[in-house]
Amino acid sequence: MSQAAFDPVILQALRQLWGQVREARPAASRRQQLEQDMLLFGLGVGREQFQSEALQLADFDTVCAWIAHLNGGPGHGCLHDLSQRRLSCALQQKDYPPELAAECETLAQMAPVFSNAELDFWQEHGYIVLPQALDAAACAAAAAAVYRHVQAKPEQADSWYDLRKRQGIMATLFQDPALQAARTAPRIQKAFAQLWECHDLYCSIDHCSFHPPEREGYPFQGPYLHWDLALSPDNPVPFDTQALIYLTDTPAEQGAFTCVPGFQHRLADWLKRLPQGIIPDEELRSEESGMPIPGQAGDLLIWQAALPHGSRPNTGESPRIVQYLNMAPPPYKRREYQ
Repeated sequence: MSQAAFDPVILQALRQLWGQVREARPAASRRQQLEQDMLLFGLGVGREQFQSEALQLADFDTVCAWIAHLNGGPGHGCLHDLSQRRLSCALQQKDYPPELAAECETLAQMAPVFSNAELDFWQEHGYIVLPQALDAAACAAAAAAVYRHVQAKPEQADSWYDLRKRQGIMATLFQDPALQAARTAPRIQKAFAQLWECHDLYCSIDHCSFHPPEREGYPFQGPYLHWDLALSPDNPVPFDTQALIYLTDTPAEQGAFTCVPGFQHRLADWLKRLPQGIIPDEELRSEESGMPIPGQAGDLLIWQAALPHGSRPNTGESPRIVQYLNMAPPPYKRREYQ
């Protein structure tokens, strides 16, 4: 019964992915990984979430029932007929019929959110900020969802340090109605559309972050400056984006996002100069301390994947709370495959 809720093309792709995860087989290529991510995100599931939780499920019927439950049941959320038809077309690399293409066209007709000067800044520095991308009410609701998930209360500092619902500063919260506001906000979609120069976008299903101030017995958990991709001096880094939304006001000392502006332009030559056997992340941290990028609640911060980035110790008085997300075209529409 649960399998009947899925489009046949989606069902076949999901069955293949579940088998691959169970057998601990890595994706055969970057493109296959991107296609698998699109499949999961199109079904409202996070990549890390699927890899950890799918292994605990007894059979494929249970996997389908689990995904249906995350979406509120068959016909809801990402299992709505139109959403499934769009994902099915993308998996097959087919053009969308008019009723599905209308959403992309509406986004294409929307006024730009970034000026030419801001886009020049993006090209030079590798990051860009869209102020007040999310309104105050949506930020408050999402921050409250994170607090509930980590079983903490804003007014009780001692409650901020329970790690049962976190991995370091990462809160393993993927699905909550309050997180959908950012994932569906037209201004946020337009921001990514401008950077990708494409209006057909899928939104990632990412976790959040809850980063409380340091105190005795609770040192900074990281992550320090790093890249979220494999680096090789022989392979150029393809264009990709990453992003977060500050859900609360975050001054520099409150564990703000940190990066090395402009480093994406130096990355290829820098990698070629590294001695064999040196780990790039560790070498980078011996050379660079990074620059914090503070923000207000609702600010969207997007950076290029080639830009080294991380967090920093929170020496402020409140937790840093952010929602991670990304938007990108289907793999066959990405620049590297054109």
